[in-house]
Amino acid sequence: MRGCLRQIIAALLAGPVLLTAPAATAAEPSGRSVGQRVASERTVFGAVRAAGQMRVVPGNAASLLRNGVLGGKLIGMPPLGEPRSFAATSGEEELYDLTLLHTGRDGAPSTDHQPFIVKTDGESAWVDVPADGKLRLPRGEYMISTKIYDPEGEVTDLVWPRLELTGDRTVDLDARLGQPLTVTVPNPSATSFLAELVVNIPTDDGLGISLLSWSDSFERRYSAQLGPAGALDGMTTRIGSQWSGGPADSPYAYRLAWFESGLMPTGFSRRVRPAELATVRARYAVGTPGATGMLAAFARNDAVPSGGFVEDVAFALPTTRTEYYNAEPGVVWENNFGEVQADAGGLTNQLWGAGHYRPGRTYRETWNRGVLGPAFSGIRTPDRKPEEVARTDDTINVNLPLYSDTADRYSWPGVSTGTTSLYRDGELVAELPRLTGRFAVPATDAGYRLRIDAQRGKPADLAIRTIVEWTFRSGGSPGRTTRLPTSVVRFTPTLDDHQTAPAGATVRFPVRVHRQPGTAGGPVRTLAVGVSYDDGRTWSQAEVTQIGDSGLVTLHHPQSTGYVSLRAAATDNAGNTVKQTVIRAYRLASD
Repeated sequence: MRGCLRQIIAALLAGPVLLTAPAATAAEPSGRSVGQRVASERTVFGAVRAAGQMRVVPGNAASLLRNGVLGGKLIGMPPLGEPRSFAATSGEEELYDLTLLHTGRDGAPSTDHQPFIVKTDGESAWVDVPADGKLRLPRGEYMISTKIYDPEGEVTDLVWPRLELTGDRTVDLDARLGQPLTVTVPNPSATSFLAELVVNIPTDDGLGISLLSWSDSFERRYSAQLGPAGALDGMTTRIGSQWSGGPADSPYAYRLAWFESGLMPTGFSRRVRPAELATVRARYAVGTPGATGMLAAFARNDAVPSGGFVEDVAFALPTTRTEYYNAEPGVVWENNFGEVQADAGGLTNQLWGAGHYRPGRTYRETWNRGVLGPAFSGIRTPDRKPEEVARTDDTINVNLPLYSDTADRYSWPGVSTGTTSLYRDGELVAELPRLTGRFAVPATDAGYRLRIDAQRGKPADLAIRTIVEWTFRSGGSPGRTTRLPTSVVRFTPTLDDHQTAPAGATVRFPVRVHRQPGTAGGPVRTLAVGVSYDDGRTWSQAEVTQIGDSGLVTLHHPQSTGYVSLRAAATDNAGNTVKQTVIRAYRLASD
């Protein structure tokens, strides 16, 4: 595991989720949801099979443990529910015998396997498979999958996507039908740390099933699709392979993913060539002294929707890394950076960015360099909530990332707490003890003031308080969602990899007002910036040369070290306003 965090990325279809995991690993629900049924096993944990039977985890989250150490987190896993027992039916259904015969790769009957059956027509249902593999089931269509474990460590995934049960039947699940899964990368010294096979199978009721299998590598892994040849509409497969140069502080990684429609491949082989890869040279700054960085990458292909897995690779901060991505048509890489201060037990910030990469090209990126602040990034959020300040019918919704390092990245607040308040014509509607919220409001048009006041606790010592306040008018929007005319302010001073600028220097840097996309707000009419060198106790007006929605700020830093706090106020030509404050936007240091 190498201390890495594994997460299931939120699945893409609506419906409940099934998770199989070791009985001792159930954790409290996370409160976040995904949308597919998932049958999964983490085969890299040799102790998992030895520890006991797999089971459905109650609630909607589970942590995986290895030798008592946190090894990963499965996010958003509501249970499928109790398996159906068709033996106790009323007798009105046609029932047939289905027998599963498991054979290992050595040709002998398998004694270690894990079958999984779902009825796919009508109302889909999970079928409990007895140890002897003998079932009596109603006439219909079924998805049958199994994992066969051989004594030498081989694991074979077999899937029969749609078996039509119209009479008594015996199904041979023979591991010898499986062909190898192999991926090789250009650097022979690289080590595989994530290998995933994700098979998505449709059901008649639209819920769908995801069969997830992942481990450290594809070594001794095999796959085969059984049943009639031909593509199945709506069936997709995702194959992921990720590599690094070593167990810790690797300067590079390979991020690879392939997608298939209509089938699960019987075996899979790829020898990746350098010309197929995009090269990303990324610089990672440090915001919290002593913090380390973690980076995970997940490939998304909206034409072939699939959930899957990520694994964080840890490295010291600041640093420069090279990431190699294969760039299949239609694939977007969703990259997730986290800054962690392990000694203080805190994840200070998480950042999500979308990488639209092309083969043979080199890209340069900078992560985690301030000023951290609000952004309308347009990134698909991890919890699938809309990233916006908007009104649907008579409800105002607030869900705005507050600690993005660029205008086009989404942030997760980490150690932040605070309040969200809404006023209507000067009267308080409600104050919520969190940084997102929903407010019920009357349908009639009114003037509103919306305020978010966020504090970041230890171990963070930058952006320790962020306040954003808007004024705007809004009326009812029956049957539709309307984004409200709100804006955010982005400061982009030149900082080093420790979020520091020189004390005693005169500096100039851009400031820009970003309107929420799709809103009726107009161009910026006025823009003012204030600066404080004592954590906001006193403020002075900064010189701003305004050009449209942007400006150039001039500051005269004091000779002493410390912090620079910034605030801004802007009004557009429709009268909408934004006031924004960041306490400890960046540091000052002597040469």
